[in-house]
Amino acid sequence: MKPLALLLLLASCAAPGTPAERACRAQANDDPLVSSLIAKSAGSYQFAKEHEYDLAEARRQAQLRCLRARGIAPPGGVAAPVHENNLFRGLF
Repeated sequence: MKPLALLLLLASCAAPGTPAERACRAQANDDPLVSSLIAKSAGSYQFAKEHEYDLAEARRQAQLRCLRARGIAPPGGVAAPVHENNLFRGLF
């Protein structure tokens, strides 16, 4: 009985989403724009903080392109998500 409980516990720790979504999420880091932003932010906390939203958006766009290429509809509705970091962007 203990091996079954351990297996269920480990299965609950798996990353959310289908295998294709997880693969696209991992593949998003190989996107040229994402790789470029990661490389530029290495060692520069200020750059990383200033471009945190840009990196998240680049990853999201790369993941959506991958999902579309596989013929999978992206999760969510028709409106693009609004990130808290972007609410006041450009105002100050």
